[in-house]
Amino acid sequence: MKYLNNIKLSLVAAAFVCTGTVFTGCEDDLTISGATDKLETVDGVYGYVRSAAGARELTPITLFGDKAGTGHLFFELTKVAEQDVAVTFKIDKDALEAYNEANNTSYEMYPVDKLSLANGGKITVKAGEKKSASMELNISAGGTIGTTYAVAISATADGGATVSTNNQTYIYLVKPQPTYPVRGTARDVKTLCFVEVNNESILNCGEYTMAKDGTPFFDVVSIFAANINVDSETGRAHIFCNDQVSFLLKNADQIIRPLQAKGIKVNMTILGNHDESGMSSLSKEAAEDFAKELKLMLIFMVWMVSILTMSIQIIRRIQVRGLKSVPVQIIAA
Repeated sequence: MKYLNNIKLSLVAAAFVCTGTVFTGCEDDLTISGATDKLETVDGVYGYVRSAAGARELTPITLFGDKAGTGHLFFELTKVAEQDVAVTFKIDKDALEAYNEANNTSYEMYPVDKLSLANGGKITVKAGEKKSASMELNISAGGTIGTTYAVAISATADGGATVSTNNQTYIYLVKPQPTYPVRGTARDVKTLCFVEVNNESILNCGEYTMAKDGTPFFDVVSIFAANINVDSETGRAHIFCNDQVSFLLKNADQIIRPLQAKGIKVNMTILGNHDESGMSSLSKEAAEDFAKELKLMLIFMVWMVSILTMSIQIIRRIQVRGLKSVPVQIIAA
């Protein structure tokens, strides 16, 4: 057995030696065939269209009844801008057709008259920065219920930046759905259920109904939980989602939307995670910075932040420090 192990180790070592030889031999003799004018090298400044919430392309935005939806995008450079870079986003039907042709898909463009970009799609990456502020894509109700549409947003840039051909367009899916059901009478008591999603499915909450009228028993379901953590390098408080929470958010259409369609509000809870970060320990500036990150995390649903531990004391401490309330209830993606 030792003999065989020695043979294996010798072969591995030989493989590393050969690999090193190949890399060393090619270091000065690399040849690139074909056109090179579009290669993104370290000598250029390139820009990309990104989801402000970090959502993957083809993320769905669901519209219920006459309710509008919102997408959030930004423009990011590969290097810090030496001067202001003027960026113009546009709703681009041609880009969607190109995507369909390249990916063998057949997405239909959402009615263009129901779409608009804030500030006419114009935004700036300021000198000394790499990212623009968030650009809102406003989506009014329209289209056929049950149909999956798409919206392609492209961008152009002036000021020394070239838009990357790999990420010059971002595409949302838009899914019109029926109106939320409305209860006939208001309830005196609201019921809320916290679900530990590491082990249980929030869909179970939709199976409990009132015997009298068949409406959902739970008014609010809270996902337990995303975390607030401190970045050890920057010192910033940020949001962390474990694998189970991330899976739930990425599959919102299958897990979250069915509850919302029954009239149940779905909340995300934010919980401390065994470090020095916490809502009560944030300075005014740090709290405002964390609130901005919370806003960018409103990807798939109407979010409401629930503080679990010592909530009354924490809210009072924040108020004592003079913090202004930050609205975070948005239908976004």
